[in-house]
Amino acid sequence: MRTAIGTDGAPGARIDDRSTLGALEFVAALRPDLRAGAVIEVVGAEIQATVAGYPVRAGLATDMAAKARALAAVIDQRPEEGSEITVVSPERPAVLPPSATTTTTPEDKVEP
Repeated sequence: MRTAIGTDGAPGARIDDRSTLGALEFVAALRPDLRAGAVIEVVGAEIQATVAGYPVRAGLATDMAAKARALAAVIDQRPEEGSEITVVSPERPAVLPPSATTTTTPEDKVEP
């Protein structure tokens, strides 16, 4: 597991950034099999991750244990490889299939 933690890196440094603390809570709540190899990042105020090979949006640092449980439930359903998982709202996790993440240009559109 690799985490990006926003401190000065000094031993004993106090971490008081809410997003960083949320990222740590999220990692701690992941099942051990999902924690292994997970990469967690804080981007602005949002927590993003790669877990079990899936890009994950966890959103703001709220309900992180619930978001980790929702993520595990989604991964247990084995979404299509390349899908993006969103657990911003743990009660309503979402899976964006790879085909939905493909960007089309005006030239790609076919007129009827």
